[in-house]
Amino acid sequence: MANTAKTRGVQTKLFIGVALRPDIRMLLDQSPVWKRIRAVREEGTGDLIELSFQSRSYVGLFAGGEHCSIADLRSLSKHINNKLGSYSPDLDVDKLTLEVFPQVFIS
Repeated sequence: MANTAKTRGVQTKLFIGVALRPDIRMLLDQSPVWKRIRAVREEGTGDLIELSFQSRSYVGLFAGGEHCSIADLRSLSKHINNKLGSYSPDLDVDKLTLEVFPQVFIS
């Protein structure tokens, strides 16, 4: 499955993440680690990002590389759950539903 496609200044990437429901947002907002990450985003750390898609907020990551397999998505979902658990130990990451959707970038 192609993860990114680029045509004449248009690039598409897959995003995998969790919808930021009020209960999840509350737990993350209590985390000093999450507050630091949101304030200072460092590339290459594997830290999660927050973005909006269809009027909803999500926290997760863009799948990397030109191609993305189901195994890659499973690995990425484990990474996201581990990161969320490290940001907020009170968050029951095993009950979270991860969603995958495309994001289009125009340059």
